Amino acid sequence: MNRWRALLAVEGAASPAFLAVVAALGLSWRLLVNSWTVLPREDGVTYLWMAERFAAGEASAALGQVFPPLTSLLIAVPVALGVEPFAAGQLVLAVCGAAAIAPTAWLAQRLVPGGGRVAALLAAVATRPVMLGAQVYCEPLFALLAALALERGLAGRMWTASVASGLAFWVRPEAALVPVALLVSERGAWRAFVGLGAGVGALSLWRGMCDVGFDPVPKLAFIRAHNVATSSPLGHVLELPGCWLEAFGVLGLLAILGMLRVRPRSILVLFGLVLAMLCLYVPRWRFLAGWTFAVVPLAVAGLRLLPARPWLFALVVGSQLVVHGGVHADRVAERELALHLRGLLRPGERITGDMTRVLYFAGVQPLEPRHYTAAELCAMGRQARFVVLRERRATTPGVVEGLPRHGTAVLPEGLAERVRERGILVLERR
Repeated sequence: MNRWRALLAVEGAASPAFLAVVAALGLSWRLLVNSWTVLPREDGVTYLWMAERFAAGEASAALGQVFPPLTSLLIAVPVALGVEPFAAGQLVLAVCGAAAIAPTAWLAQRLVPGGGRVAALLAAVATRPVMLGAQVYCEPLFALLAALALERGLAGRMWTASVASGLAFWVRPEAALVPVALLVSERGAWRAFVGLGAGVGALSLWRGMCDVGFDPVPKLAFIRAHNVATSSPLGHVLELPGCWLEAFGVLGLLAILGMLRVRPRSILVLFGLVLAMLCLYVPRWRFLAGWTFAVVPLAVAGLRLLPARPWLFALVVGSQLVVHGGVHADRVAERELALHLRGLLRPGERITGDMTRVLYFAGVQPLEPRHYTAAELCAMGRQARFVVLRERRATTPGVVEGLPRHGTAVLPEGLAERVRERGILVLERR
């Protein structure tokens, strides 16, 4: 009985047995959310398309995309074994998200002695990472590797941190901020840059060998070419509080409180670097959500400063179990439409448009992650049989006007109603 009480106690260090139980619960929660999520998000289909290319041995095509390759490489393993790509992506990222619970708990135990168990439970249910994994985004894998890099670095195990940083760079380039933050408080932190440099160099070399350029971060050139980063850094500062709350919710509020007490300061420097990077690019809650592994220990520290901790802890956990957004059932119309149109295409005919999920499920390479002008969509659509557009986009009237040879496509009654409810316009060349 005492053994079970010790296992179920919330306060204290997270033992391997406790972490195993929480990881199993976290994986079950993620699989449940997966079953509610009917489609990947727009960038998620690019990860899936890249995974299919890797599974088919077409590395050059996959590396030609702007996203780093490690997420798709892992998804490619079950895809090569015959698992449906969307299910494969959800499964791989659910496992990564559950595995990230352990380094998050270790990190919290190091920053807030005795807070490992609370951190493990919060990491198991944190809403945004769970949802992003279900939508096939890279954040769960990034959290696993970046959390390991930061925790091992703070423990003085710089070579382990070095390897984890190098691997994390293959998921998201901002992993390079972790070794920089470690320089603030840790002796010998320079060693963490060895693995990071090796990761950068290996990715550059692989891309060069595949004739897609030696640039290890092609997204920077993509941003410059398409002016993706809008507004000014000063204007972006005003957007940060809203992004922070949207990414972390009540965990974010507790983390701000916990920042007053946590040592070493390297974790605060890390967030300063992350926020500065977002101001130079575009503040989005998703770019912050990947750092939940570092917010959770700060939230544990904030929780300890408040009275009635058990009740507040239960409230925080309950708030994270409320999944909102991203699982809307009406999105299934996009996949149904794609499969219907794909069946109508004859050899040599094409489908295009501005709805990248429809294109992916119709067997077409997903669009680049940017906004397209009406002129660009018209140029793509003139020789295509079908053009699929989001009805409410500002460019849609110009595309309809610019494609006089296309008219509204006739769809089966049930599908037509679902497509109309989803706000999709399908044009067919006469």
